[in-house]
Amino acid sequence: MRTNKKNPSGRREKKPIWVKTSLIIGMIVFTLIIISGTKEIYQRNQIQQQIEELQQEAAKINKNNASLQDKIAYLSSPDYQKEEAKNALDLQSPGENVVVVQPSAAEEGVNDSQSQPTRNNVSAAPAAQSSNPAKWWNYFF
Repeated sequence: MRTNKKNPSGRREKKPIWVKTSLIIGMIVFTLIIISGTKEIYQRNQIQQQIEELQQEAAKINKNNASLQDKIAYLSSPDYQKEEAKNALDLQSPGENVVVVQPSAAEEGVNDSQSQPTRNNVSAAPAAQSSNPAKWWNYFF
């Protein structure tokens, strides 16, 4: 049990002012340390998140870069250049014979009948310009 120190007049002794002051200053310093530590942890977490995002972006860029390198290698290959020269410039390799296949008369008839409107296949251009009774007339006759 604590006993109160009393001076001869019967009053309690007051603690020196420096004890109270140092206690208040200590509490303020402790609070500031806690606040700065919390801020430091928060900033560290933010930086870590940015690092992870940048690493993911770098991985995506590296993957894209590898894809582009593969495409460049393919486009630089002699096989692709030969194929492109044949298609774009109508060139041929030495010893290669070019054969042109023209449609036969039977195929031309099939192509012509597909391009001309039939009873069920009325073209849209004349239908848009003619009147409604004319459209019906063309449809049935």
